[in-house]
Amino acid sequence: MIQIASLRPSSNKLERLAIEAKEQGYAFVSRLANEAKSGKNNFNKTGEWSLGVYLEEVWVGCGGINVDPFTDQDVGRLQHVYVLNAYRKKNRPQIGETPSGPQQNHA
Repeated sequence: MIQIASLRPSSNKLERLAIEAKEQGYAFVSRLANEAKSGKNNFNKTGEWSLGVYLEEVWVGCGGINVDPFTDQDVGRLQHVYVLNAYRKKNRPQIGETPSGPQQNHA
């Protein structure tokens, strides 16, 4: 079952995702972890949320919602979304297709 839960972006749970993303030419997962560790982006503003996606106790994806700095509206920006290649478009519900968990409170 796909689960979505809060995830501190400075957590070592992002390491596997960051390694694979970098191998595929995507540096944003490493940047996300580095910015969290430095305090630049902790997803701690009202309305922000950093999330991890796991399937059968394996962390398979990450993402986050940040306040949009380019508007004075209550608008969030979905950013830093990454799913391990082995878990993309397989014969099972797609990650993000079957929401369950605390993200429903952020919709």
